[in-house]
Amino acid sequence: MDNSRGLLISIEGVDGSGKTTQAKIISERLNDLGYTTEYTQEPTKGKIGILLRKYLSDPTSSPYVDALLFAADRIEHYEQEIKPLLEKGVNVITDRYIASSIVYQGSQGVAFDWVKLINNRVPMPDIHIFISIDIETALDRIENASRDVIEKFEKEEALQLIFDKYQQLIDKEWFDQIDGNGNMNEVSDRIIELIISKLKIINK
Repeated sequence: MDNSRGLLISIEGVDGSGKTTQAKIISERLNDLGYTTEYTQEPTKGKIGILLRKYLSDPTSSPYVDALLFAADRIEHYEQEIKPLLEKGVNVITDRYIASSIVYQGSQGVAFDWVKLINNRVPMPDIHIFISIDIETALDRIENASRDVIEKFEKEEALQLIFDKYQQLIDKEWFDQIDGNGNMNEVSDRIIELIISKLKIINK
């Protein structure tokens, strides 16, 4: 691999898994350790991302429309933000990426191969991390969060389906799985240890 290029690291998990908090912490800690890193997230704050967030609060929206909006937002995200950073040698931590579309829209019956097809304009991440947490804890976190709108996936049955879909990808060796239970610093330490071990291997 070209060592001058940054690495794309995606952090995945069900809603309430703590992945957003961890993605931000990990980005800061990697910078402190000398690995130049930027944090980003999906849906983005761009025009497509803003539209997508409205759809996610509507339980009647079509999962196929959701998948297409996610793909459009992701392609723009990659081309305008992620790719330029990677080309400058910056590592990018993205809070959600392709796997989220496969899992979330897949839990509503959208075919795996079709989601992969509409996302084929962006590359897979170099490091793929899934933060695993039990559904009860995830629901407790969602209920205790200050939220104006509860998205359609933030319910027990939906979260369980999504968790099961993630497990199917783990069985296919898509992810490195991290235990998300415990305090915030314990989880961060596990993720940092994994990422640094991967960086050392990739950059040899």
